[in-house]
Parts: sequence; C-alpha cells; structure tokens
Amino acid sequence: MGLIIIQGRSPIVIGGSSRRGVDGVSVASVGINEDKHLIITLTNGVTHDAGQLPSSAEVEALARQLQAITERVKALEDGAVNPDPDPEPEIPENALAGPGGGLLVSASGKYLVFAANAGTTPANALTHQNGELLTNSAGQILTSGEAAV
Repeated sequence: MGLIIIQGRSPIVIGGSSRRGVDGVSVASVGINEDKHLIITLTNGVTHDAGQLPSSAEVEALARQLQAITERVKALEDGAVNPDPDPEPEIPENALAGPGGGLLVSASGKYLVFAANAGTTPANALTHQNGELLTNSAGQILTSGEAAV
C-alpha cells in the first residue's frame, strides 16, 4: 500500500491503491466531571481523563499575556525599537519564591507577597477556599501585589 495523506475529507493515495478497512475507534463523548476534568469516552468504552481544565481567571490571565505578546510582536514587525513603552514592573522585595526559586504569581498575573498585618484586611488579601486568610507564622497576610510581566 502507498502513502495516504488525508486532506480535508478525501484521502490522497500516493504510489499504491487504497482500500477501506474496518472502522477504528473514535470519540463517543466528551464531558467535564465534578472535579473539572475533561473526560473523553471512546466508542470501545475506554475512558480517558485529559486533565483538569483551567479556571476562567487562569484563562483570562493567559489571554491577557498572549495579547501583550501579540502586540509586542506586531510592533517589532512594524519596526518599533521599543515596542513596550511601559517599564517592567519592579519585583517587590517581599515577593514569594517557589521551591525552584521561581517567583510565585497569581492566576491574575500578580506577584504573591506577604503584607504586614495592620489590623485590617487588605483588599488584595488571599483566602483559603473556606474563607480563612492565608498567613505565615509571623502573622503576615498573603496578598497579590504588583503585576508580573
């Protein structure tokens, strides 16, 4: 049998003849379970968990980052020397780093920082899903600070 290339809906056979075989396995259904995982069920009954779907905030943050990158690339293509007139934000001194040393950033693109507990809850304070403030052993409140680019 020759090389078969699928283009659109019509196979193109190069160097041989084609014959239709038995239909293979295909996708029977796609759904999202209660844990927000994409579940794919095949016609042979096999089910695959394709992983957890991102939250809308994560998708929006990624969309904003992609838009900024697209605008920079377009400006460079148009001959701009400095396509981003806004300076990079300074990294806060109290920005948190993960185990690998990389700075921790929220889904909305803000550095995670600890703020001194001044007796009032800052508007950008982060909470556990049960509503409790996230704090460190010194009583500082975890907040989302300056935008990370």
